[in-house]
Amino acid sequence: MERVARQRNQTQIIMHAKRVLPLSLLYNAGGAIKGRTRFQKLAFLADQQLQDEGMDPYDFIPYDYGPFDKDLYETLEYLEDQGLVRSETTLTYGGDERYDYYLTKIGKERYSENLPIEADECTSLTEEDLPDVQSEGKLRFIKLHRISKSVVEDYGDIPITNLLDMIYEEYPQYAENSVLTG
Repeated sequence: MERVARQRNQTQIIMHAKRVLPLSLLYNAGGAIKGRTRFQKLAFLADQQLQDEGMDPYDFIPYDYGPFDKDLYETLEYLEDQGLVRSETTLTYGGDERYDYYLTKIGKERYSENLPIEADECTSLTEEDLPDVQSEGKLRFIKLHRISKSVVEDYGDIPITNLLDMIYEEYPQYAENSVLTG
């Protein structure tokens, strides 16, 4: 019975992380992420670090432009239906469509309300301070926020081709189906 409860709790954590990760990335990116490919790669990099924290919200596979999980698109659509995220389609200089994602005012408010502590405090707490957080759910939320912030700060402004090159070099198994490698 205890094992079943633990599995149910783990499933709830994954579902929670699956919906919160895109919001957290958008929140930490100043409310906007330009391009689906960039969103996929930032989510992938965060997912890699979240695995070390016992959270693995997405199952990325090698695809045309590296790591990809269709569940991320479905989650973004769900968040858009809830009024938390907005998407826009724009044309690139090459004439292709680019999908940009924005955190709505409601999305920002809801995300902020659910942070167990102030956003600035999340990153200033040391690992020793984190056990003082009252519940495991709040602790996981803080860790997800910290990882998202770190990923956005480290990789958010890198030109997309450089970001893809870095991912292909660091995670070569995700380059195997890429249309960019030969």
